[in-house]
Amino acid sequence: MTHTGGLSHLGALAAIAVGLLSTLWPAGAGAKPVHGIAMHGAPALPAGFPHFGYVNPDAPKGGRLRLGQLGSFDSLNPLIIKGVSAVGVREYVYESLLARALDEPFSLYG
Repeated sequence: MTHTGGLSHLGALAAIAVGLLSTLWPAGAGAKPVHGIAMHGAPALPAGFPHFGYVNPDAPKGGRLRLGQLGSFDSLNPLIIKGVSAVGVREYVYESLLARALDEPFSLYG
């Protein structure tokens, strides 16, 4: 009669117990919501800033803008690999969750 060892069963039970107890342990560092992220240091603009420094909020509005593109396409989905998507669809249709500050390298605001 061979003994397969109760130690392996005991080890499995210990691993399950440690796994269950680790879910009950409070997390040490929680993520705080922030208004922007920067690669080096803190973002330069405070939370709730009205506009970027290089933007003129009183600029004249209205008019017509026509943009031309050379080439052809066979898909309006820029996220697929097969086919050629229309130029500019990704930039003008899909909106990013973060905006890049053009005067501050490696900083994003949300």
